[in-house]
Amino acid sequence: MNLLLGVALGGVVSWFISRAYYKASGEDLKRELARQTREINSAATLATFERKLTFDKWEKEYIGYDEYWVCNSDRTYQLKIGDDDRKFKEPWTSFFPDPYATMFHIHLQVSGVIIKSLPFISADGGRYILPLPKQQVVGSDRFFSWSPNSVDYKIAEVIGLLYRESCLTDVAKLLKIDIASERHGE
Repeated sequence: MNLLLGVALGGVVSWFISRAYYKASGEDLKRELARQTREINSAATLATFERKLTFDKWEKEYIGYDEYWVCNSDRTYQLKIGDDDRKFKEPWTSFFPDPYATMFHIHLQVSGVIIKSLPFISADGGRYILPLPKQQVVGSDRFFSWSPNSVDYKIAEVIGLLYRESCLTDVAKLLKIDIASERHGE
């Protein structure tokens, strides 16, 4: 009888101790997850991403059917090409011999977590991958511009699908898109 009582008492005590450790470890995990989420979603993470786009080398890779661009110096930084294509038409896309264009998103990811998604345009039947220009209307005129300091401009320079042009500035001249134009009040 004492043996049975000892086993039962030992089992109950063990259960309480295990439960206390389980709850404590669960709380530790929640705190760590919250810390990592704050870190990934911080402005510093986006700033680091921008520096890597500017100064580091990137390589194109396929994971399954998905296209990624991966930073060579830190493979946790990735650009994932979205598969959310939809038809897109603006006056500047009609310049191309093939006027068919689509809009899709490129996702900036750190350790597989999307920290930002940006719209891009696949133009001239996919020969160009371009950032969506900012649009401004002055009177009855519409102006389009790209900022060379923007994240999407830097991504376009990394991906570099510009068909016959050697840089995004040349594409801008071709399409009459201003580069960081302040003359239209931006």
